[in-house]
Amino acid sequence: MSTPPIQWYPGHIAKAEQQLKRHLDKVDLVIEAGLNPYDIQAPQAVVEAAGGIVTSWDGGPAHMGGRVIAAANRDIHAEALAILQGV
Repeated sequence: MSTPPIQWYPGHIAKAEQQLKRHLDKVDLVIEAGLNPYDIQAPQAVVEAAGGIVTSWDGGPAHMGGRVIAAANRDIHAEALAILQGV
């Protein structure tokens, strides 16, 4: 099942938020690169409060952005780190 892309422009934020809420429980892992500190700090707090783990690709702190992994649990996180070794 494909999820339609979220359109981020005025007047559609509420619709995007509804789509996120409807599909967010299906996300176990997010891998990002090129993040700024303001891109990760709020989502990091939410993921960690929900029991997930957020680090850089090398397992270090993620609060300054850059290359980041957000995982639902430590097992998924460890598997993602192993795959990203040397990338």
